[in-house]
Amino acid sequence: MRLQDSFYELLSMRDVDGGFEADVRLIPDNVIFRAHFPGFPVTPGAVQIRMATEQLSLHEGQECLLDSVSRVKFIAPLLPGDQITCSFKGNSVSFSRDGSTITKMTLEYR
Repeated sequence: MRLQDSFYELLSMRDVDGGFEADVRLIPDNVIFRAHFPGFPVTPGAVQIRMATEQLSLHEGQECLLDSVSRVKFIAPLLPGDQITCSFKGNSVSFSRDGSTITKMTLEYR
């Protein structure tokens, strides 16, 4: 299931020293938010990992297949309507909102 344009909108993507960054906005009326969790919608961890995989695939120009996930830390909830920056440096991925890191993870692809 592709999340871009249904769960999140890609606002921009740029190369940075040692990697790249993508700015995205979460689409607040997506069905995922109605199910996870009613009354306090947050982005599931698996969805955050899928978002990262889609952005890496777009940047690389080919589908990237996730091999493993390690060192995942969800520091703050990712909420409907949030605009975040997704930073990729090697295997390290982080999501930040207003300059504060909200998710950190290490993803391995084949």
